[in-house]
Amino acid sequence: MLAAAGAGVIAAGSGNVDITGAGIVFSLAAAASFAVYLLAGDRLLHRTDSMRIAAGTAVGASASLLTFAAIAGEVRVPADRWWQLLIYGGATASAFAFMFAALRRLGSQRTSVLLTLEAVFAIVLAAIFLDEGLAAAQALGGAAVLAAAVIISLTPLRPPVEAAAEPP
Repeated sequence: MLAAAGAGVIAAGSGNVDITGAGIVFSLAAAASFAVYLLAGDRLLHRTDSMRIAAGTAVGASASLLTFAAIAGEVRVPADRWWQLLIYGGATASAFAFMFAALRRLGSQRTSVLLTLEAVFAIVLAAIFLDEGLAAAQALGGAAVLAAAVIISLTPLRPPVEAAAEPP
């Protein structure tokens, strides 16, 4: 809850934010579907390795997004922008590979909390590279996310589901 509240404070304190009921519903739906995604990934990792799942995820995401773009008539990349597309693809692939590696080692609970650090990295990198200001609310939200990450890292690991189900 602390991490989610911190991420919410970061978003709300980011300046020109128009918070609507539909936006809140979509955000909560995205969070719930990502939670299901992490839980499913946690279970699938017991059967295969992180890189294979990351590659499958990338192929599935690419195919679905390309299909939607083709239907909308939006498949076009200016000739001078291919290098940006390749860098973005590499960054996305790396993020998925690291996420699944963390999921394998930390489990879905810890990984989900640590993934809220994305918001902290985004505001810090935006301040450094895009010369965006860092408001007090964003700093407070970032501190809450960091506190949640520390708290979750200090809690003892729970045994895996398979190990917990075995009789002593």
